[in-house]
Amino acid sequence: MNLALAKQGLGREAEVEAWFLGALQRGPGFPATHYYYAKWLAEQGRLAEAGRFVDEALRQSPGYEQARALRAELDERLRLRDAGERFGAGGGDGPRAPR
Repeated sequence: MNLALAKQGLGREAEVEAWFLGALQRGPGFPATHYYYAKWLAEQGRLAEAGRFVDEALRQSPGYEQARALRAELDERLRLRDAGERFGAGGGDGPRAPR
Protein backbone atom coordinates (compact mmCIF):
# COMPACT_ATOMS: atom_id res chain seq x y z
CA MET A 1 0.00 0.00 0.00
CA ASN A 2 2.85 2.41 0.76
CA LEU A 3 4.14 2.05 -2.80
CA ALA A 4 0.70 2.91 -4.17
CA LEU A 5 0.59 6.05 -2.04
CA ALA A 6 4.13 6.99 -3.08
CA LYS A 7 3.33 6.54 -6.77
CA GLN A 8 0.18 8.61 -6.34
CA GLY A 9 2.24 11.36 -4.75
CA LEU A 10 4.58 11.29 -7.74
CA GLY A 11 1.69 11.56 -10.18
CA ARG A 12 2.11 8.00 -11.47
CA GLU A 13 -1.61 7.27 -11.43
CA ALA A 14 -1.38 4.54 -14.05
CA GLU A 15 0.56 2.35 -11.62
CA VAL A 16 -1.39 3.20 -8.47
CA GLU A 17 -4.31 0.86 -9.02
CA ALA A 18 -2.11 -2.16 -9.72
CA TRP A 19 -0.22 -1.56 -6.48
CA PHE A 20 -3.41 -1.17 -4.46
CA LEU A 21 -4.88 -4.35 -5.91
CA GLY A 22 -1.67 -6.22 -5.15
CA ALA A 23 -1.69 -4.95 -1.57
CA LEU A 24 -5.32 -6.01 -1.16
CA GLN A 25 -4.53 -9.46 -2.52
CA ARG A 26 -1.54 -9.91 -0.21
CA GLY A 27 -3.24 -8.52 2.89
CA PRO A 28 -7.02 -8.42 2.60
CA GLY A 29 -7.42 -8.03 6.36
CA PHE A 30 -6.03 -4.50 6.59
CA PRO A 31 -8.83 -1.93 6.71
CA ALA A 32 -6.43 0.93 5.94
CA THR A 33 -5.64 -0.60 2.55
CA HIS A 34 -9.34 -0.75 1.71
CA TYR A 35 -9.78 2.82 2.92
CA TYR A 36 -6.90 4.31 0.92
CA TYR A 37 -7.94 2.45 -2.22
CA ALA A 38 -11.50 3.71 -1.74
CA LYS A 39 -10.19 7.23 -1.30
CA TRP A 40 -8.14 6.95 -4.49
CA LEU A 41 -11.13 5.54 -6.40
CA ALA A 42 -13.27 8.44 -5.18
CA GLU A 43 -10.62 10.88 -6.40
CA GLN A 44 -10.89 9.20 -9.81
CA GLY A 45 -14.66 9.69 -9.74
CA ARG A 46 -15.31 5.97 -9.35
CA LEU A 47 -17.79 6.50 -6.54
CA ALA A 48 -19.68 3.20 -6.56
CA GLU A 49 -16.44 1.21 -6.52
CA ALA A 50 -15.08 3.43 -3.75
CA GLY A 51 -18.19 2.69 -1.72
CA ARG A 52 -17.60 -1.04 -1.85
CA PHE A 53 -14.05 -0.71 -0.56
CA VAL A 54 -14.82 1.80 2.17
CA ASP A 55 -17.67 -0.46 3.29
CA GLU A 56 -15.19 -3.32 3.60
CA ALA A 57 -12.87 -1.12 5.67
CA LEU A 58 -15.80 -0.34 7.97
CA ARG A 59 -16.82 -3.99 8.15
CA GLN A 60 -13.32 -4.84 9.34
CA SER A 61 -13.04 -1.84 11.64
CA PRO A 62 -16.41 -0.24 12.48
CA GLY A 63 -14.82 2.56 14.48
CA TYR A 64 -12.51 3.71 11.67
CA GLU A 65 -13.35 7.43 11.71
CA GLN A 66 -11.64 8.33 8.42
CA ALA A 67 -13.56 5.56 6.66
CA ARG A 68 -16.81 6.72 8.23
CA ALA A 69 -16.15 10.26 6.99
CA LEU A 70 -15.34 8.97 3.49
CA ARG A 71 -18.54 6.89 3.49
CA ALA A 72 -20.54 10.03 4.36
CA GLU A 73 -18.76 12.02 1.63
CA LEU A 74 -19.46 9.30 -0.93
CA ASP A 75 -23.12 9.15 0.06
CA GLU A 76 -23.42 12.90 -0.43
CA ARG A 77 -21.60 12.89 -3.77
CA LEU A 78 -23.72 10.01 -5.05
CA ARG A 79 -26.89 11.77 -3.88
CA LEU A 80 -25.89 14.97 -5.69
CA ARG A 81 -24.88 13.08 -8.83
CA ASP A 82 -28.15 11.16 -8.88
CA ALA A 83 -30.16 14.33 -8.31
CA GLY A 84 -28.29 16.02 -11.16
CA GLU A 85 -29.02 13.12 -13.48
CA ARG A 86 -32.71 13.19 -12.59
CA PHE A 87 -32.85 16.88 -13.47
CA GLY A 88 -30.85 16.55 -16.68
CA ALA A 89 -27.63 18.05 -15.38
CA GLY A 90 -25.60 15.02 -16.43
CA GLY A 91 -23.76 14.68 -13.13
CA GLY A 92 -21.72 11.71 -14.34
CA ASP A 93 -19.29 9.64 -12.35
CA GLY A 94 -16.19 11.37 -13.64
CA PRO A 95 -13.26 12.85 -11.71
CA ARG A 96 -14.07 15.60 -9.29
CA ALA A 97 -12.42 18.96 -9.27
CA PRO A 98 -9.44 19.31 -6.94
CA ARG A 99 -10.04 21.15 -3.67
